[in-house]
Amino acid sequence: MMGFATAQPLLRAGGGRVGCNRVFAGRAQIGGRTIEEVRAAAMAEQSIKAMIKPKDIAALAVFLASDAGKSISGQVPPIDNDRQRA
Repeated sequence: MMGFATAQPLLRAGGGRVGCNRVFAGRAQIGGRTIEEVRAAAMAEQSIKAMIKPKDIAALAVFLASDAGKSISGQVPPIDNDRQRA
């Protein structure tokens, strides 16, 4: 997931949709790198070497809406393949 400030310009430019390809393209353009270099750098920072799939986010949403997730409130559950930084 990305922050609101990062997503807004991408949403305006992309017709309301933000995907990792647009994010990587923006980061590549700003940093003077290729998309593959940006992707490799992202993969190097996380222990699970895979991109998040939309179905992973959907599964989290379904869990949070279920009886099993009814006690979870006011949290921001990370779904980032362990890319968090301390």
